[in-house]
Amino acid sequence: MIIDNGARHESKIKSMDLDCPLLSGYNHLAIYLRWAYNKGLLSDKLLNGEPCIKDAMEGKCDLREVIANSAYMKGKIRSNDFTEEGEAFTSYFYSFSGRNRYPECVDKNADVYFAGKDYSARFKGEDYLFVPYNEQYYNDLSRYIEVAWQERKHDLDARAKEKQVVVNWLHSVAKTDIRINYTYAGTANEPGEPSATPLTASRIGGKPAVSTGFEWPYYEGTTYDDPVPRNRPLSFMAQINLKEVAPFDKKGLLPDSGILSFFYEMYTQTWGFDPADKGSARVYYFPDEDSLNLEDFPEDMEDDFKCPEFSVEFEEHVSMPDCSEFPDRYDLGWEENIDCLSKAGYEIDEGGNVTKLLGYSDTIQHPMYEQCEAVTRGWRRGNKEDIAKIPDKEKADIRANASEWMLLFQMGTVDSDDYELMFGDSGHIYFWIKKSDLAARNFDNVWLILQCY
Repeated sequence: MIIDNGARHESKIKSMDLDCPLLSGYNHLAIYLRWAYNKGLLSDKLLNGEPCIKDAMEGKCDLREVIANSAYMKGKIRSNDFTEEGEAFTSYFYSFSGRNRYPECVDKNADVYFAGKDYSARFKGEDYLFVPYNEQYYNDLSRYIEVAWQERKHDLDARAKEKQVVVNWLHSVAKTDIRINYTYAGTANEPGEPSATPLTASRIGGKPAVSTGFEWPYYEGTTYDDPVPRNRPLSFMAQINLKEVAPFDKKGLLPDSGILSFFYEMYTQTWGFDPADKGSARVYYFPDEDSLNLEDFPEDMEDDFKCPEFSVEFEEHVSMPDCSEFPDRYDLGWEENIDCLSKAGYEIDEGGNVTKLLGYSDTIQHPMYEQCEAVTRGWRRGNKEDIAKIPDKEKADIRANASEWMLLFQMGTVDSDDYELMFGDSGHIYFWIKKSDLAARNFDNVWLILQCY
């Protein structure tokens, strides 16, 4: 990226017929480069790419001429002329945005130098080009640069301390999630066809193992291309053998035996912001795995909504809150928050790929706690107009009770060489449950939300 172009200042001298040398257009570029050289902030690319630059820095030739005539520099200062530290400072200081930046300092220095002297006819508003290029000019401008360097260093030190506070907080609130890794196992779409994995083994897709008398769940909803409500069977998404995950469930949040089965109506793909979405996702708990049988797909289920079977393995993983859940007292930018998560040991799911149990959700759009509480009370949360309809007292009560919700299961994109299951645009579906319901082993009130990029 080009930071400054001396030819632009040179052309200004020509076009305005200013009474100063053309090399004056390179004055402040040369001074900044010399200051950066003395700080050790110039990159090897520049020092090796322009053979005369070291001599110019040592006063053996005019640095301005080197910049103007160099086949490598071509009259410009570029971001890759600096080390990583130098580029970061240059990007911060050498810009027209913000106070006390270098272009402003160049003008301010000229105002001080020519204070009380009326050369307006000669300067034509470009007095910075008329400051004599000498050691005094270098010293004067260097003082401005050094002040900015120290101020930014102080700010960086303060930010580093604040980031460490955030990292410490993240460690204090960290949870454990149970990551689910999968391997394609095959398909078993035909009636009576056995599953590719053991009957009660944890798996994604395939057919579910259910108790006798199980009634396949249906949901009546509309779609973007079909406004007529239609009753469709939910797709079987996954089953979890709780004995298999018990060693990873350190706090014993889940039952230590039995099967949890997750269903979602894939044709409609509800988002979970409307109370009418109730029933589009279901979770079943079968305490006695020894009494289960393999259930065939309903006859009216389309093949597109039968997920192939994937065997799974579990892995313990640290889980941390999304940046949107950080307390307001931590006033860092988004990238700094991401850096804090990384320093705390959390690998961010940027592609909507992570499937897991428990822990914090990998949030894509916004925190979902209040949405779960509001929608399950009967309030729609699709937009600002919907939220505005909720009475203030009710909103306060929703906020007070939102923390009762926790993530039960998150499912991201599932794919193999010949198959891909994606929710929206690289999204997740999240099955949320109240802590009290989970403690009571009641999975009837689970609420599903879909978020995507």
